[in-house]
Amino acid sequence: MGKNIMVYIETADNSPINVSLEALTLAKKISKENNEQVMAVLIGENLDEAAKKCFDYGADEVLYVEESKKELEAVGNALIDIKEKHNPSVIFLGSTINGKDLANIVASKMKTPAFVDAVNVKYENGKYLMTLPMYSGNILKEVTFEGDKTLVIAVRSGACKKEVCENAKSGEVKKKRQQTKIYLQK
Repeated sequence: MGKNIMVYIETADNSPINVSLEALTLAKKISKENNEQVMAVLIGENLDEAAKKCFDYGADEVLYVEESKKELEAVGNALIDIKEKHNPSVIFLGSTINGKDLANIVASKMKTPAFVDAVNVKYENGKYLMTLPMYSGNILKEVTFEGDKTLVIAVRSGACKKEVCENAKSGEVKKKRQQTKIYLQK
């Protein structure tokens, strides 16, 4: 299976939050540069309508994992399971309180870096370029990542304006039921 871009869609009140839709829009823009497919991933309960909405913002494929556990470790383990099956080049998350923690949980288990609070992400010449704030946001630094490992990026709200895709695909949401185990690390 070819590489793709995975976007975790965080929800509130059974609807996608804005920063997740912004990350989805950004992923779609990058997919045009690296010819990868965009896969939106939702984890939770009662998210059928939220899952369908992801197609409007650029998802080529939507995977909805019905999971009753709300703990970040359970969501992180579910994302790792999906990553193992689909082998994305990058995993985008919204840089929310939970998104930042989740990015670090997932990256730690994958033994890869997490780039949190990215204000811009580009793909050029086979490399991802992230712009990250430093020194309380007084300096912006562009960081390059190249390699075979899956990259984990938490995108800051406002990094990309959420946009409904002109050529939005419609499709069937792939839905599966899962009971994720929580593994506590020592």
